[in-house]
Amino acid sequence: MYLRIDFFGGVAKWFIYQPGHNWWLIMDAALSTSIWAGMGVLMHSMIADQTDCDENTHGVRREGIFVSLQNLIVQLSVSFAFIAAGFSLNVIGFEAELGAGQPSSTLLSMRIILVTGTCIAAALGYLVISHYKAEEESTNNSQFA
Repeated sequence: MYLRIDFFGGVAKWFIYQPGHNWWLIMDAALSTSIWAGMGVLMHSMIADQTDCDENTHGVRREGIFVSLQNLIVQLSVSFAFIAAGFSLNVIGFEAELGAGQPSSTLLSMRIILVTGTCIAAALGYLVISHYKAEEESTNNSQFA
């Protein structure tokens, strides 16, 4: 459900990010909150489930490996996002010196990138989460359960 809200928020960005609609940014924050809550809560729960499943398979608790991999993936994702944002702004002709006086073609390109990037990320996240399988029996057999 969180990813569907995020996908809807991605489509809504097309209408929210327009000149003169400053107060609509609150709606974007509200639509994006669900994915950040999911990242903060759901991911840790999934890591705990996977740790229990891994312990049942290998007989050893390896939480540190799972948490460090999750942290590495988050850090690489943030780095990639910054690099992709900078590259995208250069490609579409964004000039910081112009401030809010960017050409309309640049603003249109920014909106297209913002909407498609959010929707693609939400769709990919939904595909990954839909293949997540942790059965209750395998997580309850942990020595710490």
